[in-house]
Amino acid sequence: MYRCIFMFLLLCTSCVEQKDTTSIKIDLMATDSDTLYYSSFVDSLSYIPLETKDDCLIREITDAILTNQYIFILDTPQQSVWIYSTKGKFIRSLHHQGNGPGEYINLIQFEYDADNRELLLLDGWNKSILRYSPDDKFIDKTVLDIYPSDFKKTADGYLLSMLGAPDSIGGVYSYSSQNHKSTQLIKRTYNLPCNFNWELMGYDNEITFMAPPFDNIVYLNSAAF
Repeated sequence: MYRCIFMFLLLCTSCVEQKDTTSIKIDLMATDSDTLYYSSFVDSLSYIPLETKDDCLIREITDAILTNQYIFILDTPQQSVWIYSTKGKFIRSLHHQGNGPGEYINLIQFEYDADNRELLLLDGWNKSILRYSPDDKFIDKTVLDIYPSDFKKTADGYLLSMLGAPDSIGGVYSYSSQNHKSTQLIKRTYNLPCNFNWELMGYDNEITFMAPPFDNIVYLNSAAF
């Protein structure tokens, strides 16, 4: 549900141009409305109450991922990932803020790699992605060559977003795990403010993002996974 809402918000924010990617033009004026109903893009809606007790007090739900086995909650004010069952029962929290091995300084975004059953945490300060198992065991760390604000796992590395950066370096990059280098795929050309973190969307083996704000184009990479 969170990512559906964020996708709608992206219609008016990110700023890049097309290059070697597929795009879909959207006519927002054709369906212009001052009200957006869930029924227009959601088949059903259900609520899962999360267990609340002294050792699992969430300060802020920054992002959430729902899988067949877990509910993962990103709480950036507390620099933690809370892990619940799909019934809302608290299992454990993942909190490793620090500057030592297996620790992050500034947790800004996360993903869940369902194929390998791993949590991926983006440390914005150290430009790195740390991998943990759901049972809170550190696996390894990938040090990037840029400072992204968002990321997605791909078949051969990561898709990285720097849409909020200045024109000279702003855009979307592909990071290869083979040569450990990032290549710019889409360059940002509109020097407009971008103040959000949920820039990349993953659905049905595709990664999409909106850009630029006045062109109303969805860019997608169908071979990302």
